[in-house]
Amino acid sequence: MSIKSDTVDVYAHVADVLQALVSVTSSSDRDIDNNLMRLFITRRCFKKIGMRFRSRPFEKPILEILKEWKYDDDIDKLDELDGVYHIVSARLHEHFIFARVPFQDTTDQSGRQGCGYLLSKDEAIGWVNVLGNILISFRKGIEGFKRDQNKESLQMLVEVQKDLVAYLYKNPVVSTIFALPSFTNLFRAHMHSPKPVPWMDKMADST
Repeated sequence: MSIKSDTVDVYAHVADVLQALVSVTSSSDRDIDNNLMRLFITRRCFKKIGMRFRSRPFEKPILEILKEWKYDDDIDKLDELDGVYHIVSARLHEHFIFARVPFQDTTDQSGRQGCGYLLSKDEAIGWVNVLGNILISFRKGIEGFKRDQNKESLQMLVEVQKDLVAYLYKNPVVSTIFALPSFTNLFRAHMHSPKPVPWMDKMADST
């Protein structure tokens, strides 16, 4: 399909990319073919999604917008932000420690035991900072691969991509943060286009 094609709904395309990411990331096969598949998803599919939204650019880089976010929603209306320690993937621990999110050993509702990181009104910003840290590492990984073009730099990019998938799609509480009016309104404030943004509206409707 041409990268300029608009025949596929963007939500369907995102769902297809997500499924490909999950399938590849869960594979235990570490050969170079899988690495190239991940690289294809990163450089080809994400580029297409970016082009679909390019007509509504942000005033600032996303990392700068994330740093401006301030939690100002009613905590009593959000059961997920109740001061609970949520277990996250071990591969993300370094990012949470860097963001100084409090942690402790805990057991979740499914009976899993592991290191849990605190999500509360005061610590929600820390969870957003984790996303910023991962995005910075992801950008550095892309720059490193473009510069070196070798197996080692590709593997580093793959590992950071796994971090991004683990954060975005394996943490149910993350969707709660993204649905906060203060979070979605921040991004709206930096959009050049006055047109509504479907994915932001969907998240706002879910609160």
